[in-house]
Formats: sequence, C-alpha cells, structure tokens
Amino acid sequence: MVNAGQQNRMKRTVERLFATSCGRPVPEYLKELAALGFTQTGGDPFALQLENKGSDLFLELMLDPGQCIHRYWVGTSAQREARQRKFRW
Repeated sequence: MVNAGQQNRMKRTVERLFATSCGRPVPEYLKELAALGFTQTGGDPFALQLENKGSDLFLELMLDPGQCIHRYWVGTSAQREARQRKFRW
C-alpha cells in the first residue's frame, strides 16, 4: 500500500514540472520523469504512457503533430481503471 501523502507530493511535483517548463522537447521531460522514478510502459506517435510503481502513479502524455506535449494526465491506478472503464462497451 502506498502512502497517500507521498502520492500527492509526487503528483504536485509532476504538475509543477509541466507548469514551469513549457515548450521543451519531450526527451528532456522524459529524463526528468525518469529521475523521479517514472518508466515508459507504452505509447504511440501521439501518446506516451509512463508508470511510477513506487508511488502507484500513471502518467499519460498526449503529443501534438510537432511532438510537443499537448496535455497530460497523472493519477493513481484506481483512477486510471475508472477512467478506462467508461469507454468499454
């Protein structure tokens, strides 16, 4: 079980990373996220999925055609399951 305070601190750290450094290339973000413990678990040309098993957090990066970050989502595994459940038929 993961400490909720630790999850919230990590979420704020990730949000601060994207809020303070807009317009940087994606590889620079990936280096900083790797330093925070995130590993890439999947992706395609327009989306990247990362996971931090220590904090039980998932991060999805949506990219625009120029390979810049268009938007992101960070949440727990429970939030991710609930988010995916509503799209299943």
